[in-house]
Amino acid sequence: MDFQEDDIVCPCSGTRLARLRQRFADGLTTLEELSDATGVCSGCAGCESDVIEIIEGFQRDLADHALAKVPTSQDLPPRE
Repeated sequence: MDFQEDDIVCPCSGTRLARLRQRFADGLTTLEELSDATGVCSGCAGCESDVIEIIEGFQRDLADHALAKVPTSQDLPPRE
């Protein structure tokens, strides 16, 4: 499911995607950590599969961003 930043991911806690993204950026990267901090998956847990998918997307985005910063031979200064 595709969520927008203002969409509620967890109806039980009222947690929006933007809140999950912020807490992930703050270093909370596991389902348990995000659940403790935001309340996601702590009610009926009907959102668990969506939240896991969202976390995996955040992790892919983070990895893609890190790979984009890896210098290539073209980025290095010429040898003298």
